[in-house]
Amino acid sequence: MIARRFLLVLLSLMLFAGLALLPACGGDEEPAPVEPAPVEEEEEAEAPDIDEVAEILRVSDEYLSSEFSQNWVVNAPDVYELIFEQGDDSFQIIDVREPADYSAGHIEGAINIPYDSVVDDDQLAKLDPDKTQLLVDYDGSRSTGVVLVYSQLGYDAMFLRFGISGWTTDPAVNGGEVWDGAGSDYPVTDEGFTAEPQFDLPTLDTGAADAREVVINATRAFLARGGNKNLLTASELNDMVQAGDDIMILNAVSPEHYEVGHPEGSIHMDRNALPKEDSIRKIDPDKRIILTCYQGHNSGLMQMLLGQLGYDVWSQHYGVGTWTNDPDVRGVPTYNPANVPNYPTVQ
Repeated sequence: MIARRFLLVLLSLMLFAGLALLPACGGDEEPAPVEPAPVEEEEEAEAPDIDEVAEILRVSDEYLSSEFSQNWVVNAPDVYELIFEQGDDSFQIIDVREPADYSAGHIEGAINIPYDSVVDDDQLAKLDPDKTQLLVDYDGSRSTGVVLVYSQLGYDAMFLRFGISGWTTDPAVNGGEVWDGAGSDYPVTDEGFTAEPQFDLPTLDTGAADAREVVINATRAFLARGGNKNLLTASELNDMVQAGDDIMILNAVSPEHYEVGHPEGSIHMDRNALPKEDSIRKIDPDKRIILTCYQGHNSGLMQMLLGQLGYDVWSQHYGVGTWTNDPDVRGVPTYNPANVPNYPTVQ
């Protein structure tokens, strides 16, 4: 057995030696040159093809389905106690008013990021991701839209109820406008109006590569069209209703308060359900969309979302609070300047 194993090893060595001599068998001929393999050019990576509408609806639904979105408003006395009496530093106050009004007076420590620039790169860089962004505007009609945008981008965000007008009634600080809290006596009805999910979803093509870029691009486009500054008074909306204008009114009060009374023709639309596909399919893209709620806060958020999607969308300023004085229709206590604590501001 040992001899056999030795023989196999010897034969292997002889075979190896023979193979080593093979290149010399061709005499002096040069070996054929080896052609280098062709180098394949790398194709440029294409931007991912994403459904931009679906991305906006997804990030909006994630926020509005969260527990945090149900506690998105802070009253002035709570802000004052938390920040100035207890020294809570978990908030970053973002004042989205015009620079001149901010300079006239603002909450101490607030950073001015004017509304039209809330998604500019240099302004977004000012946001501390470890803090809750507390948005302050004039009366709440714009800040709720910014709450949605910042939440879509992954920040925790809340707003000051009634904006700076809930902090102080000083006309030099709040832009010269303070609602007196009174409503009109425009007609309401308890007849329900419904809409069916019959319309196509909108389309968006901002060239964005991911959800964050979609949100920023779509928001910039909406801001360029007026954004949450597109407001209607109760009088203007009543004129449209009485004239039978081709508009679509979405009412974001609770179902219980909607049943008590609402402007004629208005369709109930829950704020939290808005990003659902069935809700969006109820909205006619060929009509001007008018949003109303209690006092303009829910409407402001919904206006931002529909504006990002490209709808011609307006908000009724101060909601049903200016439409009627009926407390059952108003549903919740309205703004009253007599109840404003008039906390100090700094220049």
